[in-house]
Amino acid sequence: MSEREKELITKAKNGDEKSFEVLMQENYQKIFRLAFRLLRNEEDAYDLTSDTFIRAYHNLKNFRGDSSFYTYLYRICLNQGINLLKKRKKMESIPVRQETPNASGPLEEHKNRRLKEAIEGALSHLPPRERAVFVMRQYEGFSSQEIADLLRMKEGTVKATYSHAIMKLRQLLREWL
Repeated sequence: MSEREKELITKAKNGDEKSFEVLMQENYQKIFRLAFRLLRNEEDAYDLTSDTFIRAYHNLKNFRGDSSFYTYLYRICLNQGINLLKKRKKMESIPVRQETPNASGPLEEHKNRRLKEAIEGALSHLPPRERAVFVMRQYEGFSSQEIADLLRMKEGTVKATYSHAIMKLRQLLREWL
């Protein structure tokens, strides 16, 4: 954590709302992207992002500074997002990266579109915790240890959860493999 960030957090803890506003502005887009990837709905992502910052503000006195402020926000957003997903009876899919191989024609474009839809559908069938671990590892680029720290799990549990997610995705996507 930078000295500037430490100073802003200290000021915010002492009631300086402008300092918290600066912290919020610096992290808003990253937290919104996480919320959108988890919930796959823009309106819900805005709500989750707002809830994340409200919770962070109200619980700021509990922030010890063991990690960056972004990590603190990420953990709040992720936990709240997982809780929302658990409450939903029908889970939505997570967006698959937009980069697709250059299609050589309409048939290839159609195949790529169908593959993307198949992957999104398969991801929507994962339980929330497995989906979160998979997204953090594959899309966000976090290591197993970083995921363990963020989710407050043991690293071995993260690896097992990721492995279960991969096995389920392989089964769901077997016609594409």
